[in-house]
Amino acid sequence: MEEEFTKLYNEKVDKKRHQMTRLYMDNGLLVWNGNGANGKDNIQKYFQELPRFEHIMNTLVAQPIIGDTVPSQLTFIVKVSGTVIFQDNSTKHF
Repeated sequence: MEEEFTKLYNEKVDKKRHQMTRLYMDNGLLVWNGNGANGKDNIQKYFQELPRFEHIMNTLVAQPIIGDTVPSQLTFIVKVSGTVIFQDNSTKHF
Protein backbone atom coordinates (compact mmCIF):
# COMPACT_ATOMS: atom_id res chain seq x y z
CA MET A 1 0.00 0.00 0.00
CA GLU A 2 2.79 2.45 0.89
CA GLU A 3 4.59 1.83 -2.39
CA GLU A 4 1.40 2.39 -4.38
CA PHE A 5 0.75 5.65 -2.55
CA THR A 6 4.30 6.86 -3.09
CA LYS A 7 4.13 6.11 -6.83
CA LEU A 8 0.79 7.95 -7.02
CA TYR A 9 2.19 10.89 -5.05
CA ASN A 10 5.27 11.20 -7.27
CA GLU A 11 3.09 11.00 -10.39
CA LYS A 12 1.03 13.94 -9.10
CA VAL A 13 4.15 15.95 -8.21
CA ASP A 14 5.81 15.17 -11.55
CA LYS A 15 2.87 15.50 -13.96
CA LYS A 16 -0.43 16.47 -12.27
CA ARG A 17 0.30 19.15 -9.72
CA HIS A 18 -3.16 20.65 -10.16
CA GLN A 19 -4.47 17.52 -8.37
CA MET A 20 -2.28 17.72 -5.25
CA THR A 21 -5.20 18.80 -3.03
CA ARG A 22 -6.65 15.29 -3.42
CA LEU A 23 -3.72 13.86 -1.44
CA TYR A 24 -3.95 16.13 1.62
CA MET A 25 -6.44 16.76 4.38
CA ASP A 26 -7.75 20.35 4.67
CA ASN A 27 -5.25 21.09 7.44
CA GLY A 28 -2.37 19.09 5.91
CA LEU A 29 1.23 20.10 6.50
CA LEU A 30 4.06 19.87 3.95
CA VAL A 31 7.77 20.14 4.67
CA TRP A 32 9.80 20.00 1.44
CA ASN A 33 13.54 20.72 1.38
CA GLY A 34 13.24 22.88 4.49
CA ASN A 35 10.25 24.85 3.19
CA GLY A 36 6.74 24.45 4.48
CA ALA A 37 3.11 24.98 3.56
CA ASN A 38 -0.05 24.65 5.67
CA GLY A 39 -3.39 23.58 4.23
CA LYS A 40 -4.04 21.61 1.08
CA ASP A 41 -4.58 24.69 -1.12
CA ASN A 42 -1.25 26.23 -0.04
CA ILE A 43 0.47 22.89 -0.60
CA GLN A 44 -0.87 22.71 -4.15
CA LYS A 45 0.22 26.31 -4.79
CA TYR A 46 3.70 25.50 -3.48
CA PHE A 47 4.10 22.60 -5.90
CA GLN A 48 2.72 24.53 -8.86
CA GLU A 49 5.38 27.21 -8.34
CA LEU A 50 8.27 24.71 -8.45
CA PRO A 51 10.14 24.08 -11.72
CA ARG A 52 9.20 20.89 -13.55
CA PHE A 53 11.06 17.70 -12.66
CA GLU A 54 10.70 13.92 -12.58
CA HIS A 55 11.42 11.44 -9.78
CA ILE A 56 13.15 8.09 -10.04
CA MET A 57 12.58 6.24 -6.78
CA ASN A 58 15.26 3.80 -5.61
CA THR A 59 14.24 2.94 -2.03
CA LEU A 60 11.13 3.27 0.09
CA VAL A 61 10.61 2.74 3.82
CA ALA A 62 7.19 3.27 5.41
CA GLN A 63 6.20 3.08 9.06
CA PRO A 64 2.60 3.25 10.29
CA ILE A 65 1.76 5.88 12.88
CA ILE A 66 -0.14 4.14 15.65
CA GLY A 67 -2.23 6.01 18.17
CA ASP A 68 -4.45 9.06 18.24
CA THR A 69 -2.20 11.28 16.12
CA VAL A 70 -4.71 11.33 13.26
CA PRO A 71 -7.93 9.72 14.52
CA SER A 72 -9.82 7.51 12.03
CA GLN A 73 -7.11 7.93 9.36
CA LEU A 74 -4.62 5.34 8.16
CA THR A 75 -1.36 7.29 8.51
CA PHE A 76 2.24 6.54 7.55
CA ILE A 77 5.62 8.20 7.63
CA VAL A 78 7.18 7.49 4.24
CA LYS A 79 10.88 7.95 3.48
CA VAL A 80 12.19 7.57 -0.06
CA SER A 81 15.49 8.00 -1.84
CA GLY A 82 16.25 8.33 -5.49
CA THR A 83 17.08 10.85 -8.18
CA VAL A 84 15.34 13.98 -9.44
CA ILE A 85 15.76 14.87 -13.12
CA PHE A 86 15.20 18.57 -13.86
CA GLN A 87 14.07 20.20 -17.13
CA ASP A 88 17.66 20.88 -18.19
CA ASN A 89 18.46 17.15 -17.63
CA SER A 90 20.61 17.89 -14.58
CA THR A 91 20.10 15.45 -11.71
CA LYS A 92 20.14 15.51 -7.93
CA HIS A 93 20.01 12.60 -5.52
CA PHE A 94 17.64 12.68 -2.56
